[in-house]
Amino acid sequence: MTFALVGLGFCLAGIYPTSVADAGRFIHGSTAGMSVLTAIAGLGGILTPQLVGGIADRSGIVQAIGLLAVNAIMMFLLSLFNLYRNRRSL
Repeated sequence: MTFALVGLGFCLAGIYPTSVADAGRFIHGSTAGMSVLTAIAGLGGILTPQLVGGIADRSGIVQAIGLLAVNAIMMFLLSLFNLYRNRRSL
C-alpha cells in the first residue's frame, strides 16, 4: 500500500508545475495571484490526507483509496480539457 501511494505521488508530481505554468498567463506579474495559487495548492495538500484518513477510519482503506483515485481521474480529465482548450485557441 505504501509503495502504491508513493507511486501515485510521483505520478501526480507533474500536476503542480503544469498548473503553475498554465496559470502564468492569468497571474502574469501578480505576486498576490501566485500567493493565492500556492495557498490553494497547499490547502489541498493539507486537507486531502485528513479526508483520506477520516474516510479510512469510517469506511475502510478501499474507499479512502477510491477518493485518491477520483482525485487522480479528475486531474487527468481536467488536464485533457485544458490541453484541448489551449490547442483550440492556437
